Formats: sequence, C-alpha cells, structure tokens
Amino acid sequence: MNYTMPEKTIHEKKIKSFSCASPTQQAYIQYQSLLLLVSSLNKAMYVFPLTATILTVLFWPHTNQIVLGGWLFAICVLSFIRHMVHKKISLQQRSTNNYARGLKYMLILDVSAGSLAGFSSLFLTSLPQEFQWLLIIVLIAISMESVSGQSAIKSSFIAFTLPLFSGFILGLILLGSNISYILCLFALLHVSFLYGNFTAMHHHIKTNLTLTFSNQQLAAQLKQKNQALELSNEQVNATSMAKSKFIISMSQELKTPLQGMLKLMESVQKNSYTPETLRSLSIIRSSGFGLLTLLDDLTDVYRLEQGKLTPKIKVFTVRQHFEDLVHLLAINAHVKGLKIFCTIDSNVPAKIESDPVRLSQVTLNLLANALKFTTQGKIELNISSQIHAEQMLLTIAVADTGIGIDEDNMKMIFQPFIQGTTDVETIGNGLGLAISRELCLLLDGKMSAQSVVGQGSVFSVEIPVKISQKADLPMLHSKKTVLLVEGSSQYQISMAHQLRFLNLPFETVNNAKDAMAICAEKRTKISAVIIGHQSDLQQKLLINLCQRLKLPTIELVEYNRDNSSDQLTLIYPVKLAQLKATISQFK
Repeated sequence: MNYTMPEKTIHEKKIKSFSCASPTQQAYIQYQSLLLLVSSLNKAMYVFPLTATILTVLFWPHTNQIVLGGWLFAICVLSFIRHMVHKKISLQQRSTNNYARGLKYMLILDVSAGSLAGFSSLFLTSLPQEFQWLLIIVLIAISMESVSGQSAIKSSFIAFTLPLFSGFILGLILLGSNISYILCLFALLHVSFLYGNFTAMHHHIKTNLTLTFSNQQLAAQLKQKNQALELSNEQVNATSMAKSKFIISMSQELKTPLQGMLKLMESVQKNSYTPETLRSLSIIRSSGFGLLTLLDDLTDVYRLEQGKLTPKIKVFTVRQHFEDLVHLLAINAHVKGLKIFCTIDSNVPAKIESDPVRLSQVTLNLLANALKFTTQGKIELNISSQIHAEQMLLTIAVADTGIGIDEDNMKMIFQPFIQGTTDVETIGNGLGLAISRELCLLLDGKMSAQSVVGQGSVFSVEIPVKISQKADLPMLHSKKTVLLVEGSSQYQISMAHQLRFLNLPFETVNNAKDAMAICAEKRTKISAVIIGHQSDLQQKLLINLCQRLKLPTIELVEYNRDNSSDQLTLIYPVKLAQLKATISQFK
C-alpha cells in the first residue's frame, strides 16, 4: 500500500529541521543571508538617491529648500556609506564575528534609510495635492520593494520598514484631513500585507539556503567517498596487476622447460620402441601439451585484459594443422575408451590465412572439454567452410556424447572461472571456454553452443579467414579406383572427404563380402583397397583375395591395436599426408 505524506507534514518537518540545524549549518545560512541582503540592496545605492533627486527637483518650489537640500544630501551620503559597507562585507571571510559586525552595519543603514524615507512625508503639508499623491505612491513602492530586497534577514526588513511607516503615518496625521486618516488605516493594512508577503519569501529563502547547504554537504561527502573508492580501486588494480604479472612470469618460466621436454619427447618417439613404451610416451606428450595450453590461457587472460593480444596472421595447411591437434588427444581418448574422429570437408581449401596459434588454442580447449565431460561414446571434430569471393568463413565444430549442459549453466559457461556441474574428476579452472570465446572475438569470429543433458554438446566456432593464393598441395591423379572398405560410417565419411580432396576416384562399401565381389569383378580398375573395421575372419579373407589378385591393400587400425601383419597400416584417425604418401606407392 502506497502512502503519500501530506504537504503540511513535509512543511512542518522542514521548519523543524531549521530549528535543529547544526552550528555549521546555521552559520552558513546566516552568512549567505547577509550576502544575499547585500546583493539585493546594491541597486538601492543608485535608485534611492536618484529618486530623491527627482523628488527634490519637483518639490523645490513648494517647500523649505534648505530642509529639502539637507534631506537630499543625507541620502547621498548614506548611499555612499552603504557602498563602502557592502564592499567590505563582500570581501571579508565568513565567520560569526564578521557576520555580527556586518549585520550591525546593515541594520544601522536600514534604520537610517527608513528614517530618511519616512521623513519625506513631512513635506506633505507644504506640497500641492498632486505632489502629495505622488509622494505617497513613491513611499508605497519603496515599501513594497523592501519586501523582496530585504527578505533574507527579518531584522533588516523591520529596521527599514518601521521608521518608514512611522514617518509616513506621522505625515498623514499632520495633514489633518479625513482622507489622510483613512490613508493611515490603509497604510497599517498595507503593512500587515507586506509582512505576510515578507514572511513567505523569507521562509522560501531559508528553505533554499538549507537545501543548498545540504546539497553542498552531500556533494562533499560524495566527493570524499568517491576519492576513497578511487583509492581503493587503484589499490585493488595494483594488487591485481601484481598478481597477473606474477602469473605471467611464472607461466613463461614454466613454458620454457616444458617446451624443451616436449621437443625431446617428440625426438624420442621417432626411435624404435615397443608399442607399450610408445603408448606411454604419447600419453606424456599429450599431457604436456595440455599443460602448455593451460599456461597459454593464463598468459592470454592478462594480455586480453591489457589489450595487448593481437592476432598473428600467416599461411598454414588446414588439414595437417587440425589433424595434428586431434592426434595429440587421441591417446587420451583411447585411455577413456572413446572414439575420436576428425572430418574435414573436401571443399575446405588446402591453405588459408589466419592465426594458427589461436585456432589451435581454441580447438584444443574445445576438444579437451569434450574429452573431460565424456565418459562413453565419441568425440568428433568437423571442419567446414563457406566461400564468398576472397573471404571464407571457417567453421570448427566439436561434438561429444558427454553429460551435456542444462539451460541454467549454459548462460554462464562463457564466463571466466565459471564451470557447470562438476565432480572431482571433471573439476577444472573454468578458463577454457571464456578464453576461447575471447580469442574468437579477437579473430572477428563468434562461438555458439548447443547441448542436451545426458546426450552431449556441440560447440561451434565461425572464423573469417582468407584463402591463400599459394599453390595447393599436389593432388593425385589416377584412372583407377580406390576401394574403401569401412565398417564404421563415421570413419567412412572422413576417409571419403580425404580421397575426394586428393582428387582420387573411389568406391565405398561397408563389408568385406561386397568388397570381394567388386575386387573379383573390377580387379583391373582398382588401384588399392583400404580396409577398416571388419571382423578378423572377413578381413583375412579379403586380404588373401587381394594378394591373389595382386591388389595392394592398406589396413586401418585403432590407436591401441598391436599390428604384427606385413600389410601397410594407417592409424585412426588417418592423416591426409600419410594417406597420400601410402597411396602414391601404388601409382
């Protein structure tokens, strides 16, 4: 229920606030009232003697000239003294003593001015009737003007008005006519009206001065609080900057030996070791790259905050770039029992111009998140493009069959240090998605996400890139067909895109039985047979048939499979460069 305070109650509260004002507030209101009085009466220094001069000229032939001249001289002297007093008050500093002294001078001047104005009514007895009315009108106008001019201080108004009307009424009484007595009554009534108007204006001025003082106090307090807030903010920023610099320094110190270890690990892997040893080395290398990505994220947080991170555009090979990223995490996916796919559309150019480091960082973050939150099923990296003249929009999509994200957490996943529902196994730093999104914006791209709880998520990145004018990798040209025998539909799609990109004619089948029929029928038209995801018996029968028909075969094996056969093998997910090099042997 809304309640509006009555206007009268508000008014009473304001009056009460005046009486309860602090000494500082009272001193401010008093001195400002004095300055306002001085400012309002400045024009009286000129108007009063000018009016008296005009009246003197008009009254000169009709009254005592010596008295009239002395009256005019007194008014001029009084105006000069008022000018000096006003000047002194305006220049002096605000203090209680100065206020009391200045008010005393002003009251003396007001009494003197009122007395001189009231003394002019004594000329009424010697003036013609038309001049009598003129003088009465002038005195009434002066009294009305004093309401606005002296409304700042009540004592000033009384000091001027009381002698003015005393002399005025005295002059009317000396006239001794009935009309003058009536005018005396009207003069008294006029005084009561003037006092009422003065009281209202005086209260209005006091209210404004009180509000002005309160506003100045609030402004001073606000300024003080703002200064304290700015100081606190500067201290917080300085602390944050020091922490950021420390993190950056530590990150750089850690990256240097880590990069050396990774290079050494890459060299060691080229030597001949048992499959188990190579598997362990791959895990170590993959974990090292994960740590390196985390250090890069920490460094980029600082650079993004400082606006120092800029993209470094250069030409790179698309397929090699993204296939290497997938292979870094392939061993981790195998350890968790997950399938990992890399499908690059055949329409994507061989080389583009963009920032490969930032694209790697974004892609690795998305793949690492998918790997973290997926316990069964698969992870898939899809690369596609849309070309418009010299500009191309590269789309990077990472899909998983993980736990998914609910609507509430979906609103916060791109905020730094924020994670969705986690447990001990999936807890992280919450930087990956936030940094990836900022890096996408840095490259004039965007990131989006779709998810269904319990079914998985798809994170998509769209980055504008340029098509490189450099020559593409040389393609393979063959009149014979490559036969792809792949039982996994997803791997079959990925391999088909690679063969199409290499400009090789190919034919796909799902099982070895159909493949054997095709080999027997078109053996002279087949350049090689690629075999993957078949049962051991069917695969062995197909290989034996190809050997009898003298058809080269390439066997596709999972990452962890110990292949002891004499066949040429490629490991899932298959790299384009390896596929090209293997098929080139059969030309």
